[in-house]
Amino acid sequence: MQDDTQFKPLLELKQSWFAFRDNWFALCVIYFLRSWLTLLCACITFALLIDFKGWNLVAAGIVAAIIGSILQVPYLKFFKSISQGQKADWSVLKINLKQGLNMLLTQAFVLVSIAAGLVLLVVPGLILSVRLLPSAFCVLDDKSPLDSINTSFKLSSGYVFPITIILVVSGIIDYFTGFFALITEFVITIFLYRFYLSRMEAQNK
Repeated sequence: MQDDTQFKPLLELKQSWFAFRDNWFALCVIYFLRSWLTLLCACITFALLIDFKGWNLVAAGIVAAIIGSILQVPYLKFFKSISQGQKADWSVLKINLKQGLNMLLTQAFVLVSIAAGLVLLVVPGLILSVRLLPSAFCVLDDKSPLDSINTSFKLSSGYVFPITIILVVSGIIDYFTGFFALITEFVITIFLYRFYLSRMEAQNK
């Protein structure tokens, strides 16, 4: 990791690609574990409540949000070791209900805030979405949802424009080459984690 004055998004993006290249299989495994376990729980809920038309779909959505948030914690922790240039650490794949709940509340707040921002004013909504990107990583450091949001705002200060450009370009690539969407998601997640770790390291100096 570089210090605060040396952080260069394009260089970090290149390093993120190398991290993905060396760990692509492990990343695919945990991605499908997280996704399919969430989907499985939602489908079971839907099937068990099949007699309650409409409500079973709502229940399935709620279960998917809860399970997805709980599984998002070990999923992102897996990215942490990779983002730091280490080998994939399978030992971090443990359930932490407290962090899972904080992840759920944080993501809910982020989604509502971004949705409101996009409805009222598009550009501020986009800026807000970038400022809140590191919030999920903050949860992994045992920060509360509110602390995660506040820390995210501080860390992203001064980096909204370059990160927005990178996200827009990756989004365009995803749109025209859907086959590579998963690769793009992995690389961008590693990039954002490296950004988070670098900014936290600089802030703590």
